[in-house]
Amino acid sequence: MNGQHQRPGAGRGARGGFTLLELLTVVVVLGIVSAITIPATSNMLAQTRVSRAATMISSDLQTAFSIAAREKRPLVMTVTAADERYLIADRAGEVIVRRSFATGSEDLSVNSMTTNVSELHIYPNGMASGILRIDVVVGDYTRRVQMSRVGHIRVSVP
Repeated sequence: MNGQHQRPGAGRGARGGFTLLELLTVVVVLGIVSAITIPATSNMLAQTRVSRAATMISSDLQTAFSIAAREKRPLVMTVTAADERYLIADRAGEVIVRRSFATGSEDLSVNSMTTNVSELHIYPNGMASGILRIDVVVGDYTRRVQMSRVGHIRVSVP
């Protein structure tokens, strides 16, 4: 031996891995972040779903008024709120729009739907047989689609 003293473990590379304390710290931080963000994300998804459903109803009503005027034929909207669905058809029974918010894709499903009428007639002259109000509910969020007799449609928060 040439008089040099070598420490044990010297010459080997640096130790790899993490300590148990470091791993537990990361897991706790991830748990706290998840606990904060998951409810916020859930609320955001509910708001998005209710807004999409209300926008779709509004769009379908505008389409119905447009078709009635363009083709000079009256249309009938039948709303079944208990089943979260509606149907727009002409008097001969030809379906223009069939929409269900109870089944189908998850981003269009709603918890409940209420309306003030079960049947509404849309005439070619741009008038309807009455006013329409549909409330769509997803979680704690509600959107109201209101339509006047002259086809003015508004989506609002009641």
